[in-house]
Amino acid sequence: MMGAVLHTVNVRLSAEQILYTINHAEDDVILINSKFLSLLQRIWNRVDAGKKLVLLKDAGKSAQNSLSFDAEYEGLLAAADPRHDLKDPKSSEKLWEGGWLHTGDLATIDADGYVRVCDRLKDVIKSGGEWISSLQLEDLILMHPGVAEAAVIGVPDQKWIERPEQDKDDPEISTMFARPL
Repeated sequence: MMGAVLHTVNVRLSAEQILYTINHAEDDVILINSKFLSLLQRIWNRVDAGKKLVLLKDAGKSAQNSLSFDAEYEGLLAAADPRHDLKDPKSSEKLWEGGWLHTGDLATIDADGYVRVCDRLKDVIKSGGEWISSLQLEDLILMHPGVAEAAVIGVPDQKWIERPEQDKDDPEISTMFARPL
């Protein structure tokens, strides 16, 4: 069975920080939204060789650029077999239960019908009967001017089951989390 990790790059980073992240994450495939093509074009000649590009674009809009794409995401989806072929048929049935693909993503749908992915079920932190979104905490941490990247995980806790852990070595960040949010 093949696996993949979806690594997102924070668009608030500078071009140099994004270049560093792409080259050091050792990604084989980069999915790029057409809105960010100009940014990628500026650094592409310094991206490590061997990266494949898959274009994500809004329906009907053409992407003007000088980059060469290995595929367009929508085309890959259209050509894909809707049945997931796993070696374990029970896992495949569970994955496609009720005719829907159960990805483990947590999302909301707003009044206009837009879907907003909030987090992954396996990434939320269950703390004292509450579900804490790791993505929301990461967004909050990234609001601090001294933070360029953030990753939040739950650590075991006897009282709370799990809890997010912060960097206690940084007094400024500790102070930020000491006050009510």
